[in-house]
Amino acid sequence: MSATAPRERGSILLPKERIGQLKELAALEGCTATEYLEELIRVRSRKQGIGLPGFTIGHVEGGNLLIAFEQPSFFPLTELTVEEARRIARDIRALLKGGPRVRPTFETDTGHLIEVYRQAKGIVLCRYTDQAKGKQYKKSFTESVARDVVDWLEAGADRVEATQ
Repeated sequence: MSATAPRERGSILLPKERIGQLKELAALEGCTATEYLEELIRVRSRKQGIGLPGFTIGHVEGGNLLIAFEQPSFFPLTELTVEEARRIARDIRALLKGGPRVRPTFETDTGHLIEVYRQAKGIVLCRYTDQAKGKQYKKSFTESVARDVVDWLEAGADRVEATQ
């Protein structure tokens, strides 16, 4: 059984001249127009201090992080130790660098199994609620969003460590 939510997509209307320019700019960077726009948004959002909509990260007393994506029923609030957050960040980074398509599953201190893997051109973070890998919650990311998730997990871990 898998909890999933529809992926929200949108459209942008541009004059054909801008589309031509966008395609040329993307070609110069060796990527698609979508990848080019995503990276532009990622860089500008970081510069302006704009977070990822739907991504929650915080910490609780005792030195653990809390993360959630979208609605709680999609990837519910999950408590992670600093080491677990850093491991997820490392696993995502390894996939982004072309490592094996599936990273080893690991168990959190709270008893959840976490798995990170590549699916097509994206990255998937999966949390199983039990050892039998029964109910699962998944969140898929494009590579650009996955880079943001890595940055936010590491920054969250850094903040927790700074308070200890």
